[in-house]
Amino acid sequence: MTPTEITVKQFDELTTRELYEILCARADVFTTEEQILYPDADGLDVHAIHVFAMGPDTRVKAYLRMFPKAGEDGVLQMGRILTVKEVRGTGLGIRLMQAAMDYAKEKLDIRDFHMNSQEHAVGFYEKLGFRRTSDIFIEAGIPHVEMRLSCGASHEDDYRKRRTNIMYMKNAELADFDVAFDYIEKLWTYNSYEKDPTRKVYEDVLADENSFAFFLMDEEGGYHGFCHGIYFNTFWMTGMTCYVSSIITNEDERGMGYGIQLMDHAAELAKQRGCKALVLDSGMPRKEAHRFYEKYGFDKGCYGFDLIFDEV
Repeated sequence: MTPTEITVKQFDELTTRELYEILCARADVFTTEEQILYPDADGLDVHAIHVFAMGPDTRVKAYLRMFPKAGEDGVLQMGRILTVKEVRGTGLGIRLMQAAMDYAKEKLDIRDFHMNSQEHAVGFYEKLGFRRTSDIFIEAGIPHVEMRLSCGASHEDDYRKRRTNIMYMKNAELADFDVAFDYIEKLWTYNSYEKDPTRKVYEDVLADENSFAFFLMDEEGGYHGFCHGIYFNTFWMTGMTCYVSSIITNEDERGMGYGIQLMDHAAELAKQRGCKALVLDSGMPRKEAHRFYEKYGFDKGCYGFDLIFDEV
């Protein structure tokens, strides 16, 4: 079994080992990592549908539960949604949500999905079509927002459209080199590149714990963007800084928000590493890119200079 295989079960269908691993994952993420003090055994699990992905090590890597919302016929409430650290950024969370919604639409008579989302995760659920339906409120000491996704017949076309446009981040692998090379050539059209030296750099990047490289992917395996960055210490920030070396989306898809998704993910990775800033430079001819960076929130803070050494 691989982490991308999603399992859907009623409570009585869970094996003892599956239930144990689900409870371990919930404790690891919500109690240990997020330090939320709350009664996890709330009596709702026995009425819930449990959706989860287990890795080859039989540990739960992603999980959610869903059950009828009290007082609202046809509304399914989703909760305890999690992915463990090692699979974040791989798209597994989106696949888990999609599998849960597909199951509910096919097997259950529902009109809406409802959830209480932690405030920081609102953007993730909005990508799936959920919309805010409340102001911020405090639950278990954490800011939350109520969110809802309508699945009525009148919304079916919009749902299908969202489904086909769902994207996720995939960590770069050696097998992706040809795609990465194509992006690199398009990013710096005023330079020329040879594949073998570039492949060596690509391999070094993947092996370097202070570097990251990832692609924006769709469910069909299509590539929509690429990003590479480096973590390093600076006296300027008196701490860790993240330098975004490369970021690019497909030319015919600019303006669709894919660049924002790439930059958001790079910023999240930087924050996880304790970086104090996200920095980048951009070639003078890339006027469109400059406008994007400034719109995203970057300040034009310095000039960039290159001193190219003769080949050694």
